[in-house]
Amino acid sequence: MDYSTGNENWQTSKPADLQRITVDIPRRFSRLQMNAVDHIKGAHTHAMRNSRWLRSSLARLLPLLLLAGLFSGADAAGPHLTTQTNDPLFGDQWNLYDPDSAGQAITPDINAPTAWDITTGTFETVIAVLDSGVDLDHPDLSSKIWTNDDEIPDNGIDDDNNGKVDDINGWDFVENDNRPQDEDGWGTFMAGIAGAATNNGIGISGIAWNTPIMPVRVLTRDDVGQATARMDDIVAGIRYAVDNGARIILLGFYVEEWNLTAAQRAALEEAISEADSAGVLLVAPVGDHGLAGNPTVYPAALPAVMGVTATDRNRERLPAAGHGSFVDIAAPGVNLRSLLPEGRYDPPASGTEFAAPHVAGVAALIWAVNPSLTADQVRDFMRETADDLGMPGYDEFFGFGLLNAAMALQATPHLLQITPHELHFLVNEFGVISPPSQRIINPNTGGLTWQARTQAKWLVIEGLSETTPSSVTVTVDLSTIPNCGRYAGQIIVESNQRNRANGEQVVDVILEFAKATCEHAYMPILKR
Repeated sequence: MDYSTGNENWQTSKPADLQRITVDIPRRFSRLQMNAVDHIKGAHTHAMRNSRWLRSSLARLLPLLLLAGLFSGADAAGPHLTTQTNDPLFGDQWNLYDPDSAGQAITPDINAPTAWDITTGTFETVIAVLDSGVDLDHPDLSSKIWTNDDEIPDNGIDDDNNGKVDDINGWDFVENDNRPQDEDGWGTFMAGIAGAATNNGIGISGIAWNTPIMPVRVLTRDDVGQATARMDDIVAGIRYAVDNGARIILLGFYVEEWNLTAAQRAALEEAISEADSAGVLLVAPVGDHGLAGNPTVYPAALPAVMGVTATDRNRERLPAAGHGSFVDIAAPGVNLRSLLPEGRYDPPASGTEFAAPHVAGVAALIWAVNPSLTADQVRDFMRETADDLGMPGYDEFFGFGLLNAAMALQATPHLLQITPHELHFLVNEFGVISPPSQRIINPNTGGLTWQARTQAKWLVIEGLSETTPSSVTVTVDLSTIPNCGRYAGQIIVESNQRNRANGEQVVDVILEFAKATCEHAYMPILKR
């Protein structure tokens, strides 16, 4: 094959046809053996013929009983289904919650419901999916598509001066237009795992309910159905995602090192380094060539990228998954349900490409509870709280272990994010206070306790609510006010996790009497 920078195509490893994933697993394994170097076309499902051998030699478990004791609220007895969704296919998503393993010390799922008790994500954290685009009209994804607020829709003008006209919902670098529509299915499938619309009564559940998905199309198919891309498009796509505010970039492809020229690798490394320096977390699959020479694959092999391998419902590694020092962490990646173009949900699929979105989704949840964290810190929280599989400690097959969303969030120092930061009370001519009470809310409740205090005698603060999100109620005691006029006070809010990012926060409170009730139209502000 001919590889070069510029406009010539280079091939990435993707299935030739997603319909192939309906083939039963043993037959898939046989095909993989016969066509080991044929770019593993259709190899997103793999046989578990070697599962018995893997179970004895690679899949030894190290329960997190000691680790669980370190974190408040961590449950070593396995996940309990707490936060539930009304999505009808959630019961098929063993990767998020596996009821058959409830009560086990280590489960095959990522323990999503317990994580959702803490947060379901925030609109401020954006996941860019660099792959084949996404189905922009899928009923389980359309509401989650990122919107470029700096661009005016359909006016034919590059309003934000980024070189892309009307890039409202991302960019298609293959066709060089503003509609990154998925024609192949890979990108849509990944986007669905990371962040499908959730609790909307249809389809599946995504990991990060509220996190926008930024579609960046860089992959297409050649005449024989093989996934191809131009390095120029990959690099431009990474830079586009960074420049437009993506905090997480899911690189859904992999390419063997021998299929990259020195110039291509240098260009990729430079773009990845720029994104890393900008504080972006980069995630990529470790590839499905573990039984075909186990080549080093990029971009997962770059130090700034989290390389993700795939595990099945028995907590065993996908036999064809790549292995080596570039494996950071494992996540479910066998027989998964997600989204496909044209509003479809079937058939299921397997592969390290579909394990990687779990890491992107959990990273978005971590940043939701503490946006002050760096990408390195987010990466470390996922690594350090993973369920150890294989050899004790880090190994080149499972990395640091199986991703555990709940443990990662419980270990994350939660950021106090109160709202609002200003309250205004008005007393009318009849002495009625409006509004009679107001709430100060902290949306991040998991693992974080907080309190509010004031020196203003006329302010009354009632204790923390038992509901989620937690809150305090603020009222005014007029009996302590000697005269009508205008008063200003402050409420100081602080948490039990005092650190640089979690310092005291101030809520300014104004109490004002209607002019008709006062002898003077205006009185000095009195701080009490």
